[in-house]
Amino acid sequence: IKALGVSNAQLAGSIENAKLSNSSIGLGGDNGSTDTLSLGDSVTFAGDGIISTTVSSTDNQVDFAIQDASTSQKGAAQFNPNAFEVSSGVVGINAGGIADSHLAGTLDLTGKTVSVATPSANAHAATKAYVDGRQITVNGNTVNVDGTITLDTDDINEGSTNLYYTDARADSAARSAVAVITGSASGGGALAYDSATGQFTFNPASSTSSTDALSGANGISYDSTAQQFTLDTTHDATFNSITTAGNATIGGNLTVQGTTTTINTETLTTTDPLMHLADSNTAADAVDIGFIAKYNDGSTKHTGFFRDATDGKYKIFDGVADADMGDDSNTVATGAAGFNLADLVVGSLTGRYLG
Repeated sequence: IKALGVSNAQLAGSIENAKLSNSSIGLGGDNGSTDTLSLGDSVTFAGDGIISTTVSSTDNQVDFAIQDASTSQKGAAQFNPNAFEVSSGVVGINAGGIADSHLAGTLDLTGKTVSVATPSANAHAATKAYVDGRQITVNGNTVNVDGTITLDTDDINEGSTNLYYTDARADSAARSAVAVITGSASGGGALAYDSATGQFTFNPASSTSSTDALSGANGISYDSTAQQFTLDTTHDATFNSITTAGNATIGGNLTVQGTTTTINTETLTTTDPLMHLADSNTAADAVDIGFIAKYNDGSTKHTGFFRDATDGKYKIFDGVADADMGDDSNTVATGAAGFNLADLVVGSLTGRYLG
């Protein structure tokens, strides 16, 4: 048989694939998967529920159909051109593409910045004009939304618990907050407070009730009848200073350790027959000893009788003014202006007279 000498009519009804040089078809997927399809095998195009396939027996055509997407399944979807824009496969949201009906009832804007454009000469301006023309009323006081109003407490009624300040309320609260605590009835009277008037009233004790509660200790006793304190003879008392309105009786010796003793009295009486002066004059014969008195013959002057430490003689003097006394050093300034030996009148003198 020469080349090309065999026609289709001369062929047997079936020729094995092995007799053919190209007996299979290779299949491959873009994910790298492969398969080999022998001549005579069938190819099935299977969908996954979202995509369905249909093979036409008349034109050898395979049709693929994709179900529309919904909220419950995947599928083919078309973007609304009023809300979205698609360019080169990139989907974006058009300006103004989100309407108020798309927003949730409550939006969390924490950390977000919301910018509100200034209304222009369009529907926004009309909306602003409408809103500005609205009015609100606060406790009977009306103001436009775009206006201002100044209110004080005269314009706003107070509540039932948060009350306004008034002098009467402040006085009442202050008076009610005061409490008075007093001691026993024998402690010296009672103190009462009237919250209605804000006044204190002190009711003095009876003549003895204020002293009935007094008592003594450590050698001190108190006689409530005589209203006197008594210190026994076995204890000592030390005072910073003592002032009495009445008499003071000292049963023992009185020792004064200060540098000055002032006696403001009209009559000084002593039972001592001798008055001992200059008791501290033990180191040297340096001070004058005697007494000095003050008189006034038109001006204040001094007179006195003293032993002069410079010569050991007793002298009677007068005529020395205050400024010239010089007695701060416990001496009589015999050279002071006005110093004069005073006259002495006696009945008789006994002794030696040397001139």
